[in-house]
Amino acid sequence: MKLFVIHRFRERKQAKAKLKELALKFSIELHPIFLDSSGGEQWKSNALHAINKAEAVVVFNRPSCEESENAKWEIEKSTHSGKEI
Repeated sequence: MKLFVIHRFRERKQAKAKLKELALKFSIELHPIFLDSSGGEQWKSNALHAINKAEAVVVFNRPSCEESENAKWEIEKSTHSGKEI
């Protein structure tokens, strides 16, 4: 399953570990997509493409993401795209 992962950069390692743990626990194949939001406007284009390719969207540590304008933008775009969050 392709997952677009909304996260804070400083928590990327934790998010990867948690997804790996869940995949093993539930015997599922996960293909997480992580982006670095420091790419300016190109990042937004890449994020929209990745959101559209993903089967679902995961928000890792939502309270932390609510502190990031970029993460809030990704959540909004995921919601508008009709993705399961």
